Amino acid sequence: PHVPSDCQREAWAKELHSYTSAELWEEALSRVHSCSINTRYRLVQYKVIHRLHYSKIKLNGIFPVVSPQCDRCSSAEGSLAHLFWVCPQLYGLWTAIFRCFSDRYSRDIQPVHNLAVLGCSTDSLALAPEMQSALQLGMVVAKKLMLLSWKSTTPPSFDHWLREMISVIQLERICMYRLDKRHRYERVWGPFLAQYKIIVQSG
Repeated sequence: PHVPSDCQREAWAKELHSYTSAELWEEALSRVHSCSINTRYRLVQYKVIHRLHYSKIKLNGIFPVVSPQCDRCSSAEGSLAHLFWVCPQLYGLWTAIFRCFSDRYSRDIQPVHNLAVLGCSTDSLALAPEMQSALQLGMVVAKKLMLLSWKSTTPPSFDHWLREMISVIQLERICMYRLDKRHRYERVWGPFLAQYKIIVQSG
């Protein structure tokens, strides 16, 4: 028999027009509590995976007066997959985020919907654990910013994401140092922060 999480997996697969294996889905579920030390970011990822946010389509089903169209692009219905990934207005942001990780970790990280939405993909699971952690938090931060501009006609900017990342990483640093995980912190975030420090020093 299907359990609720299977229904959610199938709903994401339908909206993203892509198959997500049961194994990858279980991996994504198991990583919710490790995506960040910050409980708020864990909650964001939990709600995304379990489809607990109100999409434009869902709101239209409750209140027919509300248009099901995406507020950003006005060219397609606002499913959860559209609002987090498919919307053409998000293309620039997601492209810049994946390019940022590719540049800073010297790996070719291609934009993939499973990684962006679920927090992991078949390819990302083959990467070093430290890079998997960095990618997962980066994806959660992006989705948090999208939620903050849920009803806006403009998407979050890459600069906003980068500022938020630096802020979040500093909080991760405080918590990980307190837990005597300094070396892990440096392995996870050293490559990301190295270029940022160069920019600051040269500015």
